[in-house]
Amino acid sequence: MPPTVAEVFREDADHPAERTSPLMQALLLGAADDWDAGGVTRAVLEVYAGDREGSALPLRFAAALHRLVLTGQAPELAAHYPTVGGTAAPELAWAPARRVLERQTARVRELTGQPCQTNEVGRTVPLLVGLAEVARRTGGPLQLWEIGASAGLNLLVDRFRFGEVWGPPDSPCRLPAPGVDLDLDGVVIVDRAGCDPAPLDPGDDEARLRLTASIWGDQVERFRRLRGALEVAGSSRVPVERAGAAEWLGHRLGAGSTAQAGVPVVWHSIVRTYVDPDEWRQVEELTARAGVWRLAYEPDPEPGARTVPLRLHGPGIERGGEVLVRGSAHGPPLSAA
Repeated sequence: MPPTVAEVFREDADHPAERTSPLMQALLLGAADDWDAGGVTRAVLEVYAGDREGSALPLRFAAALHRLVLTGQAPELAAHYPTVGGTAAPELAWAPARRVLERQTARVRELTGQPCQTNEVGRTVPLLVGLAEVARRTGGPLQLWEIGASAGLNLLVDRFRFGEVWGPPDSPCRLPAPGVDLDLDGVVIVDRAGCDPAPLDPGDDEARLRLTASIWGDQVERFRRLRGALEVAGSSRVPVERAGAAEWLGHRLGAGSTAQAGVPVVWHSIVRTYVDPDEWRQVEELTARAGVWRLAYEPDPEPGARTVPLRLHGPGIERGGEVLVRGSAHGPPLSAA
């Protein structure tokens, strides 16, 4: 028997990342209790009760509420959202959130139907570690190709500033340094491209709103990073092709597609759960070709895993990949493998 909406929300609230956010805990657990009590949450979410596993329903619901906050349509809830200057306790957000649901039931239901689109730029911190390692082993330069690229922000990794160790000092997107010893001199990206089934244009106001709404409303640093990355994308946008991962990679890795003088590096971060298993097998087969490297930042499959490994796949590496570092669902902080 498939899990109920309440069970899905409680399971998500128990994930390590969500446990760092009192606001997410309050919203997800409050909605779960309200569902079980037959409250307004059922009217909002019942249409999505049969969504497939991995559709990120709790994150979509939270993004719908954050969007109303960002657009000034939920002022009583905004008081609990530090991203808009709210100072009331995030832990107490469920009561005003429930009143928003009662008043805007149809609107929240509609917004929750949008696909999950979290372009988490914090994941460029482990990406930088991986790029440095591929450059060290191959001599570079690199072609960076991202599947599940959303708005393509992470493809701009070399336009961001990482602590005081790498990147343009005047970049508006500032991230912590990886915290591990790296030789970054060889990280030169000569080509970058991405694909996504539903890409977003970072220059479009609606897309920018969807992306910012997907950040959790009490995680201000993540919010600032995203806004900084969107500013970078205003002058350094990377087109993201509307395509599935296997189809797109098959084209990129086809005859003559790697003619540029660069090492192909395929990158993906917390995207595997959204891809059909048969298609994912094709992705693994395609990236197992000679001369292709893959950086996978995906959660370990075993229950209760507390960190996310960055695995390097490539020539001479065993099928399971080589773990370089471990981080959080949002990237930093990193720890040694």
